[in-house]
Amino acid sequence: METATVVAGNANCTAGSSLNALYYPTGISVGVDNSLYISDYSNDRVIRIQLGDLTGSIVAGTGVGGSSANQLNGPEDLYVDASSNIYVADSLNYRIMFWGKNSSTGVQVAGNGSAGSSLSTFNTVAAIFADSEGNIYVSDTKNHRVMKFTPNVTNAVIVAGTGSAGNGSYQLNSPDGIYFDEINSYLYVADYNNHRIQRFHVGVSTNGTSVAGGNGQGSASNQLSYPSSVSVSKINDAIYIADSGNNRVQLWNSGATSGVTIAGNGTSTSNYSTPLQGPMDIRLSINETDLFVSEVTCNRVLSFQLV
Repeated sequence: METATVVAGNANCTAGSSLNALYYPTGISVGVDNSLYISDYSNDRVIRIQLGDLTGSIVAGTGVGGSSANQLNGPEDLYVDASSNIYVADSLNYRIMFWGKNSSTGVQVAGNGSAGSSLSTFNTVAAIFADSEGNIYVSDTKNHRVMKFTPNVTNAVIVAGTGSAGNGSYQLNSPDGIYFDEINSYLYVADYNNHRIQRFHVGVSTNGTSVAGGNGQGSASNQLSYPSSVSVSKINDAIYIADSGNNRVQLWNSGATSGVTIAGNGTSTSNYSTPLQGPMDIRLSINETDLFVSEVTCNRVLSFQLV
């Protein structure tokens, strides 16, 4: 097991609202300069951390929950694009907010502020991703689907799942984290309650392919338990998975039928120096030398050196 470095939050797992603390960090995104952006869920804000400096700055939200243009209420996930613009899943406000670089307010770009199941609404958003054209992919977990919102278009299209829970190749059951490979138009979905990673070829087929797990819930090398996040290498298509039910991160090489544990020991522990405890989100550094993991129940973000 690799030794982890705490890069955000308190090492002893203490929650807080100061600029060097986190309270239930759910989503993470990596900026073009390798800075970290963190959805600090219970503090109703997005924090930016420059690696090496544990004190961050607020780049979205005010730290007080609300529904005005400068506020967030339970930001579940985020995505930072190549221009340092921030997309935020403002979950308890049932909307996706866009914060331009250095902006002090956000703009609502998806959702209407109410929970729903129509093509213009969603329920609980587990994760978001954006491509270079500004299309937003939304993991609508309670509606068992992934939606694609095109800029300036109110209604989305469903690109994965049917809206009803199931375990068929075309179905999802409480989808969680997502990753979009824009070059190949592959959408990877952490299919939480089906204990698998599904890959959909967006625009080509609504049938998914299981590329990790799918062998029932478990802790064997070919199994997953409640996967919460997925990230894919741009170098070799290797798949990194936050296997949250097993308190570990799994690496599945492209085409592999089983994975290997690269972080965590598979056992939840109260020992603060022994990760992982409830991994939620994972992302690779720009040069793919490090893997960042948000440890939600421990109120911190860890870095694992890969090479």
